[in-house]
Amino acid sequence: ETISTFIEDFNKLELHLIGPLQSNKAKFAVRMFDFIHTVDSLKLAEVISKEAKKINKIQKVLVQVNISEEPQKSGVAPNNLKDLIVSILPLSNIQITGLMCIGRDIDIESQSQIRREEFVHLRGLQEELNQDLGLKLDQLSFGMSDDYLIAIEEGSTMVRIGSAIFGERKKV
Repeated sequence: ETISTFIEDFNKLELHLIGPLQSNKAKFAVRMFDFIHTVDSLKLAEVISKEAKKINKIQKVLVQVNISEEPQKSGVAPNNLKDLIVSILPLSNIQITGLMCIGRDIDIESQSQIRREEFVHLRGLQEELNQDLGLKLDQLSFGMSDDYLIAIEEGSTMVRIGSAIFGERKKV
């Protein structure tokens, strides 16, 4: 009975991919994950939709926004977000559930205000998309171990806590 309870509980887990995803790995990601947080191009969305169709799945995704517009970060630029969303919407095996961003990598002293501004900006983009396109994007994935409280205050529905659980992150 203990094993069957464990298996039942395990099957209730919802798995999220929050790292970068290459198109050639989409097949595996679609089979493994309930949510993919890092969709940032039409090409990637098309491959995900194609792979999801093969297994009769509607893949839940979040569109990654490069909210800080840093060239070294992944994600669609905020001013290209609406066009990307519009181009993904017709894909039959994708459900866009929200937006995701990774805040600017900054020193702890100035982090609070800058992160809050980034999170407010992402939430504003979500509200604008919902209003302009008649969408119901209800997920916002932002905030990590160092700033999750600010993220929650600003409307994050998913925070990514890693270093607080697994040890301190080393700044480079």
